[in-house]
Amino acid sequence: YSSDVVNGLLTATSGDLYLDEGTLTVTSGSSIASGVRTVVYGASELSITGGTVALDGNNDTWAGGVSISNGNLTISDTSKTGTLTQTGGNTTIYGSNFILNDSSDSVIGGNLNVGGASGESASLRVQDGEIGGNSSVTVNSNAELRVSGGSVTLDNNDTVSGSVYVDGGTFNANGMNKGASSSFNQNDGTVNITGQNFNLNNSSDSFTGGNLNIGDGS
Repeated sequence: YSSDVVNGLLTATSGDLYLDEGTLTVTSGSSIASGVRTVVYGASELSITGGTVALDGNNDTWAGGVSISNGNLTISDTSKTGTLTQTGGNTTIYGSNFILNDSSDSVIGGNLNVGGASGESASLRVQDGEIGGNSSVTVNSNAELRVSGGSVTLDNNDTVSGSVYVDGGTFNANGMNKGASSSFNQNDGTVNITGQNFNLNNSSDSFTGGNLNIGDGS
């Protein structure tokens, strides 16, 4: 692949990058651009502790582990059979192909953005794993969060301007900020609402199935 390595920093801009086994750590000042065909095999891990990484579904294969504790990760129309672990940093999702589908998937820190601040469309589907902890989640306008499994917790550090669909799993709205332009639809699964910020404020809001619990019983 085309790259420069200066003082231990990697700048990859094109070509193929294969991670067969072991761990490649991307540190502050390093970058892997979307023009690189990045292949993360099952026995390998891409660890982002700084810098910038872009994964593009048209080129990349995600079968191993990707973790981010700092820096920036952009996921564009990327599907995976591996895992995502986020404890810090910034992850932004574009397109409609990304699914949290492994019980080891975990977003418990940092910032998770679904769609762009300028209204770029995106969909994040959660079939397994967890979103919660100390993460800050933003579902931008023209973006959607679809939960059919696993566990998602949004609180007053999170912002929903797009759409949320709950078709399974568990969704906890703990003081979640739901914008007037956003919609919330539950067809199945379990929704737990606590705190004071959650409002049904859109004609598209609906609860047609599943379990809805309001308050914590205290």
